[in-house]
Amino acid sequence: MKKSVLFVVAAMLMMAVSFTSCSDNTPGDVAVAALEAIKSGDVEKAVSYMDLPEDKVEKMVEKLTRQYERDNAESHLIKNGKFEVVSEEINGDEAEVEVSIMADGYGTTRPFYMRKINGTWKIASK
Repeated sequence: MKKSVLFVVAAMLMMAVSFTSCSDNTPGDVAVAALEAIKSGDVEKAVSYMDLPEDKVEKMVEKLTRQYERDNAESHLIKNGKFEVVSEEINGDEAEVEVSIMADGYGTTRPFYMRKINGTWKIASK
């Protein structure tokens, strides 16, 4: 009985580790996830992908909300865009990512500086 319980617990731990290791936590995945969150209007989620001091979070949410609500080419591009990592250069706990944003036949690329914090990639400033 004890062996079967131990086996089940060990199997569950192995599955948890394999799911965790398969989670998309590359710098590019995080940059795209932040853009997808903005696209869906969830700026709070987008800000969760950023390395910000606690006292700056609310201001960033407000800033991104204002930008999202504007009716201009950049907000249209984000709201309707498809995002693709063009390049990703990792150097230890820092990375530089270029993301392509395409919508309605128009496109641009955006650079992201990333930093790994407690094992998780975050959008950061240099």
